[in-house]
Amino acid sequence: MQGLHVKHNQTRKRNQQKKEESVRKLYVYYTYGSVKGKKWTYKGLPSDWSLKKKADVNKDSKYTKLNVFSGPKKNRDAMKKYLEDAFDYLKKKNIVKYYKIDSHE
Repeated sequence: MQGLHVKHNQTRKRNQQKKEESVRKLYVYYTYGSVKGKKWTYKGLPSDWSLKKKADVNKDSKYTKLNVFSGPKKNRDAMKKYLEDAFDYLKKKNIVKYYKIDSHE
């Protein structure tokens, strides 16, 4: 059909950008406390959030470990609350000495 021009690539790029914009990350920096060898899992995370990465951070800094979580923007506040509650509990049990939750935004 003459005069009809379909722009698939631009639509695909626009949809991909929308998807990327709606995904957010939360970074949890922490240092182990006096109780050694304890491990934990994250159960009951808010909808569509997941643990994406665990890493060591500079040993000379206050925080030596990093966990990166990723999920939708609409549930970011719920996820931050979940992480604050979880790490407050770990701190009370002396499993974690220090922690900081950051969004890098």
